[in-house]
Amino acid sequence: MRSMRSKTRVAVLAIVAVLIGLAVLPPILNRLQLFPVPPPGQSAEDQLSLQRQKFMSPATVIQILNPQPATTVLDLGAGYGLFTIPLAQAVGENGTVFATDIDPQALASLSEQAHRLELKNIVPVQVRAEGLDDFYRQHTFDTILVLDVIPLIRELEVFFGQLRSSLREGTGRLWVIDLRLDPDFTMLEFEALGDTGNGTLRLRSQPIIVQRLSEGSRQAISSLTAGNIPESPQKLVIDDLNRLLEDPTLWPEIRARSLPLNHREGRLRKYLLHTLDREGVLGKETATTLSPKARTALRFLNRLIIQDLLNNYQWEKAFGLDKLTWPQMIPLLRQIEVGHDYPVGFSKAGYELVQEHAALPYHRFWEYKVVR
Repeated sequence: MRSMRSKTRVAVLAIVAVLIGLAVLPPILNRLQLFPVPPPGQSAEDQLSLQRQKFMSPATVIQILNPQPATTVLDLGAGYGLFTIPLAQAVGENGTVFATDIDPQALASLSEQAHRLELKNIVPVQVRAEGLDDFYRQHTFDTILVLDVIPLIRELEVFFGQLRSSLREGTGRLWVIDLRLDPDFTMLEFEALGDTGNGTLRLRSQPIIVQRLSEGSRQAISSLTAGNIPESPQKLVIDDLNRLLEDPTLWPEIRARSLPLNHREGRLRKYLLHTLDREGVLGKETATTLSPKARTALRFLNRLIIQDLLNNYQWEKAFGLDKLTWPQMIPLLRQIEVGHDYPVGFSKAGYELVQEHAALPYHRFWEYKVVR
């Protein structure tokens, strides 16, 4: 009997512990920003949409696209409608925005948004996951927006070669936005943050980085206080950080000091380290003799290290260095390994590059037209 009571007591305590854990763990994880819990009344889709709005600036994109009233727009891979809604508002009630996706849940959420906003010119369309769906061939579009879906398309040249006939001849435009896989730091990253003084203060507390900067950068950082950083010191610091991307001694020192890094990027770091270990890179003092693949791996590894040391979970996107922690970068490993050259692929598919727009801090933004 005593044994039975003891087991019952243990079971009850275990249940209580689980319940306490369920109550306490989410806010802790949320504070650490490891697995953010949406605020009350906000769905996971809403939270992701807010994050993407901050990083991708729909207003800026729509201004560049300049969709005309009463035209037909295709939002290819629309998801939850971050760009579908402003596109529909831009083309007006006499225009149409077709929003395609393979996810019925995302399209259902988009339909609810359109209903709430009384936008009757949005047409959600579920398409098949592989190849060009027959739907696309049944319409002619003035504007096609392709956002963050290129890595998910297996045969890029075939897919867009077949889509080509659906883009209006002459005035039609294909707009492609995809994650910028160049690890270099840029001025746009400073501008995206706004209050970059926090990033400077964070940088000061990382001697492993500061000691590798030029004397000019160190002086600029030590003399600045929280607030916007003047353009000249920004460029100096950016140039130095980009130089550090090819420093093979950074990771060994990180490992020797046991400095904590963002665990969300662990898989990517392991992949990059495996590539570098195979080529004996991390024992070198310079990167002058590295193969192109090893040099790319080293630059991405150091990018991750530097941005992690500056973010450290505490500063909200310090320096804007979150490009490689985007929540939907599942195909990133494949992209780095293969090294996709998207402009070449679109050229082979029958498109001519009109312009690449330098408007987004973490994405490349191409404008294409059809070559007839």
